Amino acid sequence: MPELSDDEKRMIEIQERADAAAQELADKADDDTAKAEPPPIDPAPTWAGPPVPEGAGVNAPPPPPVGRTSNVNPIPRPAPPSTALVAQETALVPTMPAPLAETATTAAAAQAKAAVESRYIVAWRNPRSDDAVRGKLLRECQRPRFAKVAEYEKPIGSGKTIKGPSIRFAEAAMRCMGNMLPEAAAIYDDDDKRIVRVAVTDLEANVTHTKDIVVTKTVERRSLRRGQDAISSRTNSTGQTTHTVRASEDDLLNKEGALVSKAMRTCALRLIPGDLVDEAMDLCRATASDHAAKDPDAARKELADGFAQLNVAATDLEKYLGHDLSKCSPAQLGDLRALYAAVRDGETTWAAVLEASGTNTAPSGTGTDGLKAALGKKS
Repeated sequence: MPELSDDEKRMIEIQERADAAAQELADKADDDTAKAEPPPIDPAPTWAGPPVPEGAGVNAPPPPPVGRTSNVNPIPRPAPPSTALVAQETALVPTMPAPLAETATTAAAAQAKAAVESRYIVAWRNPRSDDAVRGKLLRECQRPRFAKVAEYEKPIGSGKTIKGPSIRFAEAAMRCMGNMLPEAAAIYDDDDKRIVRVAVTDLEANVTHTKDIVVTKTVERRSLRRGQDAISSRTNSTGQTTHTVRASEDDLLNKEGALVSKAMRTCALRLIPGDLVDEAMDLCRATASDHAAKDPDAARKELADGFAQLNVAATDLEKYLGHDLSKCSPAQLGDLRALYAAVRDGETTWAAVLEASGTNTAPSGTGTDGLKAALGKKS
């Protein structure tokens, strides 16, 4: 091959340089084209505006609104905030705590629910035995002191009287039965009255008896204290004037306690077998009579002392009976025992007893005016 001249060599070198420069420009054009392509659009719904045209970036301005010419430059909308920024701003917003009253109410409701459920569970795991209940109640009735206050008696007018198990008997019967839940809660209260709901539940049988009692915030007095105003006045059957006055806190407490006890006794006796109640009452009468027959003088002294604690003197008892206490028959002693149980448990007051019996006399003591009903005298 002939040797190339200097001019030919120079022409070949120039051609190679031109080819290299062309290749470099081509590579640079490819890189610019690749950089000009938009990045892929995030499928997450981060833009609430009009749809973005295909091929445009996320920050591209939206198309012109309908009704406007395309030569008007619309105001670009800002890009929506990122999810991380929204979460950060939400975390900075202060949260208000739950009200204290609502929290306390929820806690009290949960506590009451847990208490009721636990009582039912204990009753289910420890069922009562009917024979054991009968044995325990009859043993109670063999105690003379209990037997003397296990029955009450009060008149209903026209010389007629009613008698039945006393409040103390109902309490003892519930204790012997077991798995029983007595409750009393005020459901309404204002300046004139208070309504209390009394309920007794047999946890084994899941049976509940309820009774709502209305406690008026007034009491009756035979005389007014200095500065005390009477709401109303009336004349009783013995011709004496009684005044209705506003009850004090102690009067209201005594009155409410007596009414709640009577309502609870009524509800409890509905859950106790009737034949067991009758058998227990017969045994109580026999126990009380036997104890009085062994020592009549001691029985009369015991009754006189009991009435004295209720502010009823022995002279008042003699006026009520019409003769001396030493001349009381066993039947009259039994009536006085029932009278004492009724006055002590709130079934009656001594003033109500005198009014029902027609005896026009006042007691030497102050009595228990916060209690109601009446008990008559038997000859």
